[in-house]
Amino acid sequence: MLFGSFSRPPKPANTAHTFSKIMLASSGCFGTCPMELILIDSNRNVLFQGIRYTNTIGLYTAKMPERMYKHILEAFSKVDIDTLKNRYETRWTDLETITVLFEKNGKIYKSIEDYGHKAPYEYQAAYTYLRNVYSKLKLKQTLFPDSTEKALFYYFTQGKYIYYLNGLQSMLLYDYLRNGVATQDTYTAKYELKEHSYTMKLTVTDTVPTQANISSDGRYYTIKYKNKKPVTIDIGFNFFERNMNMFDKDSTDAKKPVDDDIQFKQIK
Repeated sequence: MLFGSFSRPPKPANTAHTFSKIMLASSGCFGTCPMELILIDSNRNVLFQGIRYTNTIGLYTAKMPERMYKHILEAFSKVDIDTLKNRYETRWTDLETITVLFEKNGKIYKSIEDYGHKAPYEYQAAYTYLRNVYSKLKLKQTLFPDSTEKALFYYFTQGKYIYYLNGLQSMLLYDYLRNGVATQDTYTAKYELKEHSYTMKLTVTDTVPTQANISSDGRYYTIKYKNKKPVTIDIGFNFFERNMNMFDKDSTDAKKPVDDDIQFKQIK
């Protein structure tokens, strides 16, 4: 058992933060480490994607029982999120990275990476429960707009600039889009939102573009699928402006280098 060999006295509860969403991603490793993403919001709604080496593969939704949700909040309250580093790591290679993202009212508050389980004990205990909670839920399978066997990633384009979203950021935006409201409101588009996917059958240089063209001002998203009437979704706030400093900005003037560890970089 991961934490069964020692124990530490509990720290005083930290109740300073109330997060709108808590998310977790595991990167996989050189072996059979689970590769998954999970999102839980303050209304106990769950979005889970098992990618490989999980008991459940695919995209699912669920409603979390209140007692489980309280357990997660209490577990994370035992650590001071503000004082945790953005990244913990060991010198060993080929291990998994666990990333937890905390969101408040549409803004990414903090994202913490733990490579090789080097983060503080209480924090590891909290995210270990979170990453395994899906196996205790009544999951209902759902679909991405065009595929079920992929990990979905987004990136914004604005002129010569590209803003890449990682796996958790992409799932966060996807969750807002799927819960958004269809509207007839007009707006001035500033960005194009592109989709690409990563599957275990692809090489690191491959991407699979979807059939959708998406234009946006950060709040409104007009989605145009081939042979379908366009629909505009209002997510209620400007996701891009609130979180752009968290995205990986690049320029089309310089070719983005191919990452030889795409699952590690994109899922976290």
